[in-house]
Amino acid sequence: MPPTPPNDDLPTPSRTEPTARKYDLDSADQNEGPRLVIALDIDGVLARHLDDVELRQMPNDYADLPFGAVWVEDHRGQTRLLHTAPAVIVELDEIVRKPGVQLVWVSSDAPWTLPRAIELAFGGRLASGVVVTDRSRASNWKMTQLLRYLRSAGDPPFVWADDKAIEFAFRVSRAFRDGNVGPSQRLLITTSPATGLTLDEVEAIREFMQGVIGKRP
Repeated sequence: MPPTPPNDDLPTPSRTEPTARKYDLDSADQNEGPRLVIALDIDGVLARHLDDVELRQMPNDYADLPFGAVWVEDHRGQTRLLHTAPAVIVELDEIVRKPGVQLVWVSSDAPWTLPRAIELAFGGRLASGVVVTDRSRASNWKMTQLLRYLRSAGDPPFVWADDKAIEFAFRVSRAFRDGNVGPSQRLLITTSPATGLTLDEVEAIREFMQGVIGKRP
């Protein structure tokens, strides 16, 4: 079994789960609406899945964890490890700080894991964003709620990175697969859970962003 730190070392998460919670929208253009939305999951995207051997090698002591790793408590009250790639976090943070870019978290665990992840695993980065979630946990809730959010924002071009939900959305919605619902300009990235989002995939996001909003600083 992987090491599990004592739960009393973790802050008690709030059990209030809003449909969309704003952390800090200073980086978004609130007068005109976002020109580009970047929607991200956490598990399998920013945090890679560790195998049993890797988990057993992780220390119990928080101070001994590698940089970019943090123990969190999810919406089920289970303690688990988020292991992120610092270089990916830094590059993404630079992108989402661009004028007109809006970061959106599409993750069932975001209301509980994000504050701790931002503080301890992301080094304070990626702190601007909107959390989009769904209390019903319907099988295709991520696509449904993301499209709803995009409509409310004026259907701007968007990037969506997820390890499972995009392929599932393709299977259950031919219209989404064929690009007949939602904004026509989109970049969909299905990540490998074992690696999470890679620097090459972040570069693809950057190139897409430049095509949408230009290369202005």
